[in-house]
Amino acid sequence: MTNADSAPHGVARNTLVQLAGRGVSAASTAAILLVLTRVLGEAGYGKYTRAMNYCALVAVAVDLGLPTLLAREASRAPELTARLFGNFLVVRVALGAAALALGCGVAFLVPRYDFVDRTAIALASLGALALMTSQLVLGLFQAKRRLAGAALANGVGALVGVGAALAAWRLG
Repeated sequence: MTNADSAPHGVARNTLVQLAGRGVSAASTAAILLVLTRVLGEAGYGKYTRAMNYCALVAVAVDLGLPTLLAREASRAPELTARLFGNFLVVRVALGAAALALGCGVAFLVPRYDFVDRTAIALASLGALALMTSQLVLGLFQAKRRLAGAALANGVGALVGVGAALAAWRLG
């Protein structure tokens, strides 16, 4: 089989992997929401969504398109992949940690937030940082065209975020 013959098969395989990954992700999200609403109750789920949305707003500010940039640059110069990943990881963690720490500090200044809200935001920030870091791994897998690994990296990051939010609820 020539490279020209295998290219369509590779595209089809990667497309199927992405579709399967998105299906599993959607099913997992639905299951998690079902469990969260039952376990946390109305007030607890409100605090959970407040913490997650708060962190999402802060995380958007530090995205900077780094996973996409890493995928592009690693595809252009595969021999530099490890070095690029290390550099991008340092930038992502440093900026993410600084932004989330600032966001947590601001949350402690909001008089309407109680101890549970503030604790949930602090713990959700750890999950958000893990998710931001896993997105870099996603970019690395995309550069190598290993979409099964990309789907796994995305799922692990999401589970860490949910785990942090549940831990915040348990502390409250």
